[in-house]
Amino acid sequence: QRYTIKDKDWSPKDEKDILYYRNVAARLEAIVDSQLDCVKIVTRDYKLMEMNVTGLKMIDVEHIDEIRGSSILGIVDPEYQEAYKKSIDDAYEGKNTNVEFTITGLKGSKRRMSQHTAPIYDSEDPNKIIETVAVSRDITEQYDTMVALGDAKKMAEQASKVKSNFLATMSHEFRTPLNAIIGFSEIIKAESFGKIGNVKYAEYMEDIYN
Repeated sequence: QRYTIKDKDWSPKDEKDILYYRNVAARLEAIVDSQLDCVKIVTRDYKLMEMNVTGLKMIDVEHIDEIRGSSILGIVDPEYQEAYKKSIDDAYEGKNTNVEFTITGLKGSKRRMSQHTAPIYDSEDPNKIIETVAVSRDITEQYDTMVALGDAKKMAEQASKVKSNFLATMSHEFRTPLNAIIGFSEIIKAESFGKIGNVKYAEYMEDIYN
């Protein structure tokens, strides 16, 4: 999908054009604001120009005017800023990009995000990229579940290792005295040092040996 818009220097021909584009803009704004994902426009120098209602809620902001023109990197956690910048840079090179990162809202809320970014071209010049649209989805719950499953797997593997070590150790500890008992039972059963005085002892030896 290739997205295009009019260049900022373009102007409508008459009142009819103005009304038409106002209506189109209003409809599109309603569609975008109804989305459950964060939809935003990001400039080449990583400035945030537009963001839908869902996105504003994610970063603890009530109105776009509070942050319009500020760097989007201000809410991207430091360890993900380079990856985020690359995704925007690549979009301005004409590529569709995907990136995962974490954000910290203006009131301290933390979220894990998955973002797809696409270039927006000048409708009059197919080779000119004017801006990028970035759609981010909150995947915090899925990410936390994945991490929890990974931790559970590690714990299970560790428990299995402990169990195996325990069984190996106990097997050795049991095997040594048992071998001695079996060896003595064979000697007694063979009456190597004389007859067994009590027939009950002979029965015990048979039980041990067999």
